[in-house]
Amino acid sequence: MIEVMSADTIESLLLLGKLLLDEDRLKIMGCLARQPAAGPELARQLKQKPAMVNRHLAKLQAVDLVQVSAQGQYRLNLKQLTAYKQRLFLTDSAPSPAGQTPEERMLGSFIEGERLKQIPAKRAKLQLVLAWLAEKFELDVYYPERAVNEIIQQHHPDYASLRRFLVDHGLMKREKGIYWRTGPT
Repeated sequence: MIEVMSADTIESLLLLGKLLLDEDRLKIMGCLARQPAAGPELARQLKQKPAMVNRHLAKLQAVDLVQVSAQGQYRLNLKQLTAYKQRLFLTDSAPSPAGQTPEERMLGSFIEGERLKQIPAKRAKLQLVLAWLAEKFELDVYYPERAVNEIIQQHHPDYASLRRFLVDHGLMKREKGIYWRTGPT
């Protein structure tokens, strides 16, 4: 799917690109990422003229990437940097359906139709996927291992790992080759 950026996002991207594609400004931000510093101190660290450093600092301040304290110490504004990053790298093309929870959106990144695209590595995401998979089994129904494998294979080829995860995470129980769902997910 081709992602379409809003005009506002494109404008932000162009502005940041112009600002951050300057090597001296990147060096200034690198110094400020380590520790706050005054303008003359930055000029000494970078072996640049103070007037040039001040011009760059003014441009970075104009977009709130750099802030100055009452004592004249400049510091990198990490909150604004994060806000720019989120604005630029979150997709504008496919807004999530109204009322969709963050969990449902996360689950959507792993599931396509009724197929699990991949088994998540992170525990919280895996738990979410396993809860979805556990719902494929009826409550109060006992399944032989072969039936469990067949149901899981409808959603992902690695039925052995997913079967084991369902049991290990307490979503299903197993006794003598018989499996059953433990309760609501």
